[in-house]
Amino acid sequence: MMSEKEVLNQSKSAYNQWAEVWRSHAIENGKKYRADGNSQRDLLHQGVGKTLLCVATSPSIEKQVDVIKKYRDEVDILCVDKSYKFLMDNGIKPDYVILCDAKVNYEEWCKPYIDDTEDVILFMNVTGNTDWSMNWKGKVIYFVNKDNIQSEVEFSQLSGCQELIPAGSNVGNSVVLFSTQVLGYDRYLLAGYDYCWSDDTNYYSGGDTVKRYWMKHLNQFDRNGRVVYTSQNLFFSVRWLGDYNKNLAMRGIKVYDCSLHGMLNMPWRDLETMLKLYKRRKLTLQEKQQIAQSRLKSIVTRDENQLKEALGTTEPVEVIVNYLPEDVKQWLDTA
Repeated sequence: MMSEKEVLNQSKSAYNQWAEVWRSHAIENGKKYRADGNSQRDLLHQGVGKTLLCVATSPSIEKQVDVIKKYRDEVDILCVDKSYKFLMDNGIKPDYVILCDAKVNYEEWCKPYIDDTEDVILFMNVTGNTDWSMNWKGKVIYFVNKDNIQSEVEFSQLSGCQELIPAGSNVGNSVVLFSTQVLGYDRYLLAGYDYCWSDDTNYYSGGDTVKRYWMKHLNQFDRNGRVVYTSQNLFFSVRWLGDYNKNLAMRGIKVYDCSLHGMLNMPWRDLETMLKLYKRRKLTLQEKQQIAQSRLKSIVTRDENQLKEALGTTEPVEVIVNYLPEDVKQWLDTA
Protein backbone atom coordinates (compact mmCIF):
# COMPACT_ATOMS: atom_id res chain seq x y z
CA MET A 1 0.00 0.00 0.00
CA MET A 2 1.37 3.40 -0.97
CA SER A 3 1.82 6.02 1.72
CA GLU A 4 0.14 9.42 1.61
CA LYS A 5 3.55 11.10 1.82
CA GLU A 6 4.86 9.19 -1.19
CA VAL A 7 1.90 10.25 -3.35
CA LEU A 8 2.20 13.85 -2.14
CA ASN A 9 5.90 14.00 -3.00
CA GLN A 10 5.19 12.62 -6.48
CA SER A 11 2.58 15.33 -7.12
CA LYS A 12 4.84 18.13 -5.87
CA SER A 13 7.77 16.92 -7.95
CA ALA A 14 5.72 16.84 -11.16
CA TYR A 15 4.21 20.28 -10.48
CA ASN A 16 7.57 21.89 -9.77
CA GLN A 17 8.97 20.50 -13.01
CA TRP A 18 6.08 21.27 -15.35
CA ALA A 19 3.93 24.06 -13.87
CA GLU A 20 4.99 26.80 -16.27
CA VAL A 21 4.31 24.71 -19.39
CA TRP A 22 1.05 23.39 -17.91
CA ARG A 23 -0.23 26.93 -17.39
CA SER A 24 0.46 27.89 -20.97
CA HIS A 25 -1.26 24.78 -22.32
CA ALA A 26 -4.27 25.18 -20.01
CA ILE A 27 -4.91 28.66 -21.37
CA GLU A 28 -4.70 27.56 -25.02
CA ASN A 29 -6.69 24.35 -24.54
CA GLY A 30 -9.24 26.36 -22.58
CA LYS A 31 -10.00 28.46 -25.66
CA LYS A 32 -10.83 25.32 -27.64
CA TYR A 33 -12.79 23.84 -24.75
CA ARG A 34 -15.04 26.91 -24.60
CA ALA A 35 -15.40 27.17 -28.38
CA ASP A 36 -16.28 23.48 -28.94
CA GLY A 37 -18.65 23.07 -25.99
CA ASN A 38 -17.91 19.34 -25.66
CA SER A 39 -18.38 17.64 -22.31
CA GLN A 40 -17.70 14.32 -20.61
CA ARG A 41 -21.46 14.25 -20.09
CA ASP A 42 -21.86 13.58 -23.83
CA LEU A 43 -20.32 10.13 -23.29
CA LEU A 44 -21.69 9.09 -19.90
CA HIS A 45 -22.31 5.31 -19.80
CA GLN A 46 -21.24 5.03 -23.46
CA GLY A 47 -19.84 1.58 -22.78
CA VAL A 48 -22.75 -0.17 -21.08
CA GLY A 49 -23.17 -3.62 -22.61
CA LYS A 50 -19.67 -3.72 -24.07
CA THR A 51 -16.03 -4.52 -23.27
CA LEU A 52 -13.26 -1.92 -23.49
CA LEU A 53 -9.74 -2.89 -24.49
CA CYS A 54 -7.27 -0.46 -22.89
CA VAL A 55 -3.96 -0.34 -24.77
CA ALA A 56 -0.73 1.05 -23.31
CA THR A 57 2.75 1.20 -24.81
CA SER A 58 4.68 -1.55 -23.03
CA PRO A 59 6.58 -4.00 -25.25
CA SER A 60 4.36 -7.06 -24.77
CA ILE A 61 1.59 -5.43 -26.83
CA GLU A 62 3.66 -6.23 -29.94
CA LYS A 63 2.94 -9.93 -29.40
CA GLN A 64 -0.83 -9.39 -29.12
CA VAL A 65 -1.45 -7.38 -32.28
CA ASP A 66 -2.81 -10.37 -34.22
CA VAL A 67 -5.28 -11.19 -31.43
CA ILE A 68 -6.49 -7.58 -31.30
CA LYS A 69 -6.96 -7.54 -35.08
CA LYS A 70 -8.91 -10.79 -34.97
CA TYR A 71 -11.41 -9.50 -32.41
CA ARG A 72 -11.35 -5.80 -33.32
CA ASP A 73 -15.08 -5.68 -34.07
CA GLU A 74 -15.99 -7.26 -30.73
CA VAL A 75 -14.62 -4.48 -28.49
CA ASP A 76 -14.06 -0.75 -28.27
CA ILE A 77 -10.44 0.38 -27.97
CA LEU A 78 -9.04 3.22 -25.88
CA CYS A 79 -5.30 3.69 -26.25
CA VAL A 80 -2.69 5.98 -24.76
CA ASP A 81 -1.13 8.69 -26.91
CA LYS A 82 2.00 6.82 -28.04
CA SER A 83 -0.02 3.70 -28.87
CA TYR A 84 -2.10 5.53 -31.47
CA LYS A 85 0.60 5.37 -34.15
CA PHE A 86 1.59 1.83 -33.14
CA LEU A 87 -1.98 0.57 -33.57
CA MET A 88 -2.49 2.44 -36.84
CA ASP A 89 0.81 1.09 -38.18
CA ASN A 90 -0.67 -2.36 -37.59
CA GLY A 91 -4.03 -1.64 -39.20
CA ILE A 92 -5.99 -1.17 -35.96
CA LYS A 93 -7.95 2.06 -35.55
CA PRO A 94 -8.91 2.87 -31.94
CA ASP A 95 -12.20 4.45 -30.88
CA TYR A 96 -10.57 6.75 -28.35
CA VAL A 97 -7.12 8.14 -27.60
CA ILE A 98 -6.10 9.77 -24.32
CA LEU A 99 -3.35 12.34 -23.88
CA CYS A 100 -2.11 13.71 -20.56
CA ASP A 101 1.47 14.89 -20.99
CA ALA A 102 2.68 18.34 -21.95
CA LYS A 103 5.59 17.18 -24.08
CA VAL A 104 4.47 13.98 -25.81
CA ASN A 105 5.79 14.33 -29.36
CA TYR A 106 3.07 15.22 -31.90
CA GLU A 107 5.31 14.85 -34.96
CA GLU A 108 6.35 11.32 -34.02
CA TRP A 109 3.28 9.77 -32.43
CA CYS A 110 0.31 11.51 -34.03
CA LYS A 111 0.98 13.51 -37.20
CA PRO A 112 1.53 10.49 -39.51
CA TYR A 113 -2.13 9.53 -38.97
CA ILE A 114 -3.73 12.87 -38.09
CA ASP A 115 -6.00 12.69 -41.15
CA ASP A 116 -7.52 9.48 -39.78
CA THR A 117 -8.69 11.07 -36.51
CA GLU A 118 -12.00 12.45 -37.77
CA ASP A 119 -14.07 9.69 -36.14
CA VAL A 120 -11.74 9.08 -33.17
CA ILE A 121 -12.41 10.84 -29.85
CA LEU A 122 -9.48 12.44 -28.03
CA PHE A 123 -9.63 12.62 -24.23
CA MET A 124 -7.34 15.51 -23.39
CA ASN A 125 -5.83 16.85 -20.19
CA VAL A 126 -6.12 20.65 -20.33
CA THR A 127 -2.37 20.83 -19.64
CA GLY A 128 -1.51 18.39 -22.45
CA ASN A 129 0.39 19.15 -25.65
CA THR A 130 -1.71 21.61 -27.66
CA ASP A 131 -0.29 20.35 -30.97
CA TRP A 132 -2.48 17.27 -30.55
CA SER A 133 -5.70 19.01 -29.56
CA MET A 134 -5.48 21.85 -32.10
CA ASN A 135 -4.82 19.49 -35.03
CA TRP A 136 -7.16 16.66 -34.00
CA LYS A 137 -10.02 16.34 -36.51
CA GLY A 138 -12.45 14.44 -34.29
CA LYS A 139 -14.16 15.42 -31.04
CA VAL A 140 -11.92 16.51 -28.15
CA ILE A 141 -13.18 15.90 -24.60
CA TYR A 142 -11.19 17.78 -21.96
CA PHE A 143 -10.55 16.99 -18.31
CA VAL A 144 -8.55 18.39 -15.40
CA ASN A 145 -6.47 16.18 -13.12
CA LYS A 146 -7.49 16.42 -9.46
CA ASP A 147 -4.53 15.77 -7.16
CA ASN A 148 -3.55 16.05 -3.51
CA ILE A 149 -1.89 19.46 -3.93
CA GLN A 150 -5.11 20.95 -5.39
CA SER A 151 -3.51 22.00 -8.66
CA GLU A 152 -6.93 21.45 -10.24
CA VAL A 153 -8.03 24.81 -8.80
CA GLU A 154 -5.40 26.65 -10.82
CA PHE A 155 -5.84 24.73 -14.06
CA SER A 156 -9.64 24.79 -13.93
CA GLN A 157 -9.54 28.57 -13.60
CA LEU A 158 -7.06 28.95 -16.45
CA SER A 159 -8.93 26.64 -18.82
CA GLY A 160 -12.53 27.15 -17.73
CA CYS A 161 -12.94 23.36 -17.56
CA GLN A 162 -14.47 22.09 -14.32
CA GLU A 163 -14.66 18.41 -15.35
CA LEU A 164 -12.24 16.55 -13.08
CA ILE A 165 -10.78 13.07 -12.82
CA PRO A 166 -8.26 11.91 -10.19
CA ALA A 167 -4.62 12.22 -11.22
CA GLY A 168 -3.30 8.75 -12.02
CA SER A 169 0.48 9.33 -12.19
CA ASN A 170 0.79 8.22 -15.83
CA VAL A 171 -1.29 8.13 -18.98
CA GLY A 172 -2.00 4.39 -18.84
CA ASN A 173 -3.52 4.79 -15.39
CA SER A 174 -5.57 7.74 -16.65
CA VAL A 175 -7.12 5.41 -19.25
CA VAL A 176 -8.53 3.29 -16.41
CA LEU A 177 -9.61 6.32 -14.39
CA PHE A 178 -11.42 8.09 -17.22
CA SER A 179 -13.10 5.03 -18.66
CA THR A 180 -14.37 3.65 -15.34
CA GLN A 181 -15.63 7.03 -14.13
CA VAL A 182 -17.21 8.26 -17.36
CA LEU A 183 -17.66 5.59 -20.04
CA GLY A 184 -19.02 2.81 -17.82
CA TYR A 185 -18.18 -0.36 -19.76
CA ASP A 186 -19.17 -3.80 -18.48
CA ARG A 187 -15.50 -4.76 -18.14
CA TYR A 188 -12.03 -3.50 -18.97
CA LEU A 189 -9.16 -5.51 -20.43
CA LEU A 190 -5.64 -4.09 -20.10
CA ALA A 191 -3.00 -4.85 -22.74
CA GLY A 192 0.50 -3.43 -22.82
CA TYR A 193 0.42 -2.64 -19.10
CA ASP A 194 3.80 -4.21 -18.31
CA TYR A 195 5.37 -1.26 -16.43
CA CYS A 196 8.72 -2.94 -17.08
CA TRP A 197 10.98 -4.36 -19.76
CA SER A 198 13.66 -7.05 -20.08
CA ASP A 199 16.97 -7.57 -21.84
CA ASP A 200 15.24 -8.70 -25.04
CA THR A 201 12.59 -5.95 -25.22
CA ASN A 202 12.43 -2.17 -25.52
CA TYR A 203 10.97 0.43 -23.17
CA TYR A 204 8.11 1.19 -25.58
CA SER A 205 6.34 -0.91 -28.16
CA GLY A 206 7.24 0.19 -31.65
CA GLY A 207 11.02 0.20 -31.44
CA ASP A 208 12.47 2.50 -28.76
CA THR A 209 16.17 1.67 -28.41
CA VAL A 210 17.44 4.44 -26.11
CA LYS A 211 15.07 4.92 -23.21
CA ARG A 212 15.51 1.33 -22.08
CA TYR A 213 19.03 2.22 -20.94
CA TRP A 214 18.77 5.59 -19.22
CA MET A 215 15.39 4.82 -17.57
CA LYS A 216 16.71 1.61 -15.99
CA HIS A 217 16.34 2.70 -12.36
CA LEU A 218 15.32 -0.53 -10.60
CA ASN A 219 15.52 -4.30 -10.94
CA GLN A 220 12.29 -6.11 -10.05
CA PHE A 221 10.55 -9.46 -10.50
CA ASP A 222 7.51 -9.61 -12.74
CA ARG A 223 4.52 -11.83 -12.01
CA ASN A 224 6.22 -14.75 -13.81
CA GLY A 225 9.34 -14.50 -11.64
CA ARG A 226 11.55 -12.99 -14.33
CA VAL A 227 14.08 -10.28 -13.49
CA VAL A 228 12.94 -7.10 -15.25
CA TYR A 229 13.82 -3.40 -15.31
CA THR A 230 11.62 -0.44 -14.47
CA SER A 231 11.84 3.29 -13.87
CA GLN A 232 10.97 5.18 -10.70
CA ASN A 233 7.80 6.55 -12.30
CA LEU A 234 6.68 3.21 -13.73
CA PHE A 235 7.23 1.51 -10.38
CA PHE A 236 5.19 4.21 -8.64
CA SER A 237 2.47 3.93 -11.29
CA VAL A 238 2.11 0.15 -11.19
CA ARG A 239 1.66 0.24 -7.41
CA TRP A 240 -0.78 3.15 -7.69
CA LEU A 241 -3.00 1.29 -10.17
CA GLY A 242 -2.92 -1.89 -8.09
CA ASP A 243 -4.16 0.05 -5.07
CA TYR A 244 -6.80 1.90 -7.10
CA ASN A 245 -8.14 -1.33 -8.57
CA LYS A 246 -8.91 -2.62 -5.09
CA ASN A 247 -11.40 0.25 -4.76
CA LEU A 248 -12.87 -0.51 -8.19
CA ALA A 249 -13.30 -4.18 -7.27
CA MET A 250 -15.22 -3.26 -4.12
CA ARG A 251 -17.63 -1.30 -6.35
CA GLY A 252 -18.12 -4.25 -8.69
CA ILE A 253 -16.09 -2.74 -11.55
CA LYS A 254 -14.26 -5.48 -13.45
CA VAL A 255 -10.73 -4.69 -14.61
CA TYR A 256 -8.45 -7.49 -15.83
CA ASP A 257 -4.77 -7.37 -16.69
CA CYS A 258 -4.37 -9.18 -20.00
CA SER A 259 -0.79 -8.08 -20.66
CA LEU A 260 1.59 -10.91 -21.49
CA HIS A 261 4.13 -9.67 -18.96
CA GLY A 262 4.14 -7.23 -16.09
CA MET A 263 4.05 -6.45 -12.40
CA LEU A 264 0.44 -5.44 -11.80
CA ASN A 265 -1.15 -6.71 -8.61
CA MET A 266 -4.56 -7.46 -10.07
CA PRO A 267 -6.43 -10.39 -11.68
CA TRP A 268 -4.73 -11.69 -14.85
CA ARG A 269 -6.60 -13.24 -17.78
CA ASP A 270 -5.63 -14.44 -21.26
CA LEU A 271 -6.60 -11.73 -23.75
CA GLU A 272 -7.97 -13.97 -26.51
CA THR A 273 -10.01 -16.03 -24.07
CA MET A 274 -11.65 -12.89 -22.68
CA LEU A 275 -12.36 -11.51 -26.15
CA LYS A 276 -14.00 -14.80 -27.11
CA LEU A 277 -16.18 -14.87 -24.03
CA TYR A 278 -17.46 -11.33 -23.81
CA LYS A 279 -19.30 -10.01 -26.84
CA ARG A 280 -21.59 -6.99 -26.99
CA ARG A 281 -24.94 -7.48 -25.24
CA LYS A 282 -28.29 -5.71 -25.60
CA LEU A 283 -29.08 -3.05 -23.03
CA THR A 284 -32.00 -3.62 -20.71
CA LEU A 285 -34.89 -1.15 -20.68
CA GLN A 286 -33.83 0.03 -17.22
CA GLU A 287 -30.28 0.68 -18.46
CA LYS A 288 -31.58 2.67 -21.42
CA GLN A 289 -33.76 4.76 -19.13
CA GLN A 290 -30.86 5.45 -16.77
CA ILE A 291 -28.60 6.45 -19.66
CA ALA A 292 -31.27 8.71 -21.16
CA GLN A 293 -31.74 10.42 -17.81
CA SER A 294 -28.00 10.98 -17.38
CA ARG A 295 -27.65 12.44 -20.90
CA LEU A 296 -30.45 15.00 -20.66
CA LYS A 297 -29.39 18.48 -21.68
CA SER A 298 -30.94 21.80 -20.73
CA ILE A 299 -31.70 24.88 -22.79
CA VAL A 300 -33.13 28.21 -21.64
CA THR A 301 -35.70 30.09 -23.74
CA ARG A 302 -36.66 33.75 -23.33
CA ASP A 303 -39.14 34.38 -26.14
CA GLU A 304 -41.25 37.07 -24.46
CA ASN A 305 -44.16 37.02 -26.92
CA GLN A 306 -44.67 33.28 -26.58
CA LEU A 307 -44.38 33.46 -22.81
CA LYS A 308 -46.83 36.37 -22.53
CA GLU A 309 -49.39 34.49 -24.56
CA ALA A 310 -48.88 31.23 -22.70
CA LEU A 311 -48.60 32.61 -19.20
CA GLY A 312 -50.74 35.75 -19.42
CA THR A 313 -48.07 38.03 -17.98
CA THR A 314 -45.95 40.90 -19.20
CA GLU A 315 -43.00 39.85 -17.06
CA PRO A 316 -40.12 38.22 -18.96
CA VAL A 317 -39.55 34.68 -17.70
CA GLU A 318 -36.77 32.18 -18.29
CA VAL A 319 -37.96 28.64 -18.94
CA ILE A 320 -35.55 25.70 -18.64
CA VAL A 321 -36.30 22.85 -21.05
CA ASN A 322 -34.72 19.43 -20.56
CA TYR A 323 -34.30 17.35 -23.71
CA LEU A 324 -32.51 14.28 -25.01
CA PRO A 325 -30.14 15.07 -27.91
CA GLU A 326 -31.03 13.39 -31.21
CA ASP A 327 -27.71 11.54 -31.48
CA VAL A 328 -28.30 10.01 -28.04
CA LYS A 329 -31.80 8.88 -29.07
CA GLN A 330 -30.41 7.19 -32.15
CA TRP A 331 -27.64 5.52 -30.15
CA LEU A 332 -30.11 4.17 -27.59
CA ASP A 333 -32.40 2.85 -30.35
CA THR A 334 -29.59 0.64 -31.63
CA ALA A 335 -28.08 -0.34 -28.26
